Amino acid sequence: LRQLWLDAVDLHAVTWLWSTWSFDALDAHLRRYVQYKLPNGRSYYLFFFDNHVLARLRQVWSDTQTQQFVAPFTEIRYR
Repeated sequence: LRQLWLDAVDLHAVTWLWSTWSFDALDAHLRRYVQYKLPNGRSYYLFFFDNHVLARLRQVWSDTQTQQFVAPFTEIRYR
């Protein structure tokens, strides 16, 4: 994994999420973060797995929101 990490330095954005949760549990957890609806009724898909978006989300989410999102993960890395 370290070599993959080093090889990805100058390549496209990559997000690694490590977890001991089952895929089904992770799927259920992450689905809550994919589609958002605005107060005006418009909805959109949130590409949290894009490291550029994830970094910005962590700047605007409250500490509670961030902790809820990262709860299943033992480590998150992105480039």
